[in-house]
Amino acid sequence: MGKKHNDHHDKHRSKESCCNQNVNQKVEVKVESGQGNSGPPAQVLTLFSTQENNRVIIPSNGLTVPVLTLEVITTEQNQRVKLDAMIETIIQVVSPNVSTYSFDLRMDLRRSATILTDERVQGIYIRPAPNQQIEYSWHPNFTWVDVPGPPGTYSYFVDVTQIAGLNETSIVESRALAAIVFPPV
Repeated sequence: MGKKHNDHHDKHRSKESCCNQNVNQKVEVKVESGQGNSGPPAQVLTLFSTQENNRVIIPSNGLTVPVLTLEVITTEQNQRVKLDAMIETIIQVVSPNVSTYSFDLRMDLRRSATILTDERVQGIYIRPAPNQQIEYSWHPNFTWVDVPGPPGTYSYFVDVTQIAGLNETSIVESRALAAIVFPPV
């Protein structure tokens, strides 16, 4: 029984260490037609992914903080890259004796310097009780299809910027970015 118990903890430890670091993966899937030999040739879809689970405090001075990076490889002209991202954002109100708090976070999904799309999390709230510590969580997400052009390696990023805020701390925690490369149109 002792060995079984230790094996369980070893598995648990490796899962924890996996989740607290950057995990990059590339997986290829061959998609074949149901038409046998006379159908179109098999196509290979490639999945690239990364995820992190460490806390990043977003500064209130308007600086942009990159929170995810993913390298994607295309092998043909005008392949389509479907991107999906999720970002857990946490707002903590810890300042004593304040009755209101506000926040405005912008999350950008970009390829190199080109912003593809963005998502905002914002609000102005009244604190229910003085000195009560408050923590709220949101899970904004993106879905975007990019056609980057010629074959090559492309860098995709998710950045977070605190546009405005009052009496709060903005944090990014769990986040993930996945890309599937499809054949060209």
